[in-house]
Amino acid sequence: MRRNIIQIIDRYRRYKRVIVPFGEAAFFTLILFFSYWIRLGGIDQRYIPQIIFIALIFVPIKISLFWVFKLYHISFRYTSLHEIIEVLKASLISAAFLSLITMVTRDLSFMQGYPRSVVFIDLMLTFLVSSEIRLMFRFIYFPELVEKKVGKKVLVVGAGSAGEQLIKKLKTSSPTSSYTPVALVDDDPNKQGSIIHGIRVMGSKEDIPRIVNNLSIDEITISIPSASSTQLREIMEYVRESRVKNVKILPGLIHILRGNVTLGEIRDLAVEDILGREPVEIELESVASYLVDKRILVTGAGGSIGSELCRRIASFSPSCLIMVDIGDTELFYINREIKEKFPQMSSVSIIADVKDRIGMKDIFLDYSPQVVFHAAAYKHVPLMETNSREAVLNNIEGTRVPAILSIESGAEKFIFVSTDKAINPTSVMGVTKRVAENMIRGLNGKETKFISFRFAMS
Repeated sequence: MRRNIIQIIDRYRRYKRVIVPFGEAAFFTLILFFSYWIRLGGIDQRYIPQIIFIALIFVPIKISLFWVFKLYHISFRYTSLHEIIEVLKASLISAAFLSLITMVTRDLSFMQGYPRSVVFIDLMLTFLVSSEIRLMFRFIYFPELVEKKVGKKVLVVGAGSAGEQLIKKLKTSSPTSSYTPVALVDDDPNKQGSIIHGIRVMGSKEDIPRIVNNLSIDEITISIPSASSTQLREIMEYVRESRVKNVKILPGLIHILRGNVTLGEIRDLAVEDILGREPVEIELESVASYLVDKRILVTGAGGSIGSELCRRIASFSPSCLIMVDIGDTELFYINREIKEKFPQMSSVSIIADVKDRIGMKDIFLDYSPQVVFHAAAYKHVPLMETNSREAVLNNIEGTRVPAILSIESGAEKFIFVSTDKAINPTSVMGVTKRVAENMIRGLNGKETKFISFRFAMS
């Protein structure tokens, strides 16, 4: 049933900016009618001309306000608190307009006896109905948000942007996912006690043993890409004390650039790996010296990994950051964040499909990127099992196109984000990533240096 609904929605998605405003106009008219009905306990015949008159003026104004707040541009399936707040703003301003309309026209004969509390009833109904419509689409596409998901209990260390993205990714993955985030820890006192995507920050690194014991944690993920060797050693002391054996880490940029995360190795974090790392101050200088004043292109820039790459890369002052993604909503948010945090840096966001050679070639010709981070991919394992054709097209052809264009445009490095599912792959997603790895490995030896790294928990 849900799949049929999604297919119908997808079939008419291209007409969204026409269908949704007209549909919501009908809802707004009904809301106005019910506001009168609630206030009066029924509709007297003499109020019909009044309702029609107000609806003819007020409903178009309300639709225009919702359009101004871009509530018909944002994908309903990704409705979040931001969109709900925008609905509230549009509803409040529309209520002000309704008050103004009734004030200006109060001397008209058919406006006599206008119940002023209709404004407040209409405001509440507009906010509730419009919010519910948008949230309904989110729950249709992501039923796991309301279904309890069972899997390995994961404790995430680090409640920064990387940790937030990881929690979001785990929360929005399939209900059959083998991972369930249950808690966060962070040493920042201001973050402790806060809730990120429904998961509470339950303390600092010192609380890891207690949390592991109380919640029966199966796995710990360190999501602090900028952590120094000293910080990682301190965290690992408490991890060892908790006796959790399965520990993973989000790799830092320096390992990606140097190719230290190779095709032949991917493993859970070991204590000796942490102890053997170079100080992060040296690493940051090395990364900055390489990326500074370089033109950097990131595909899949709106995704969980791609967006974090954009944040980290932007901090190293590249001459230009080119962010590419096929999803307008995700790209909109990372574009806004980058421009707010790095206003002096040149950045551009481009909606494009990595499989589209003509479109991607135009991007390479226009910007001539020197370093390409390829993070665009379909990643959800169960979904790719039933959509194998799209998995092959996007993960293999979508890697080949920018890889070949990198060679043709003379890019210095092409950095491919793979997954630990490519090790002895048992899924369609893992197979497509393994094929893509082998494909770009065959391209090495050209002027462009190709580097792959596997990101755990994909």
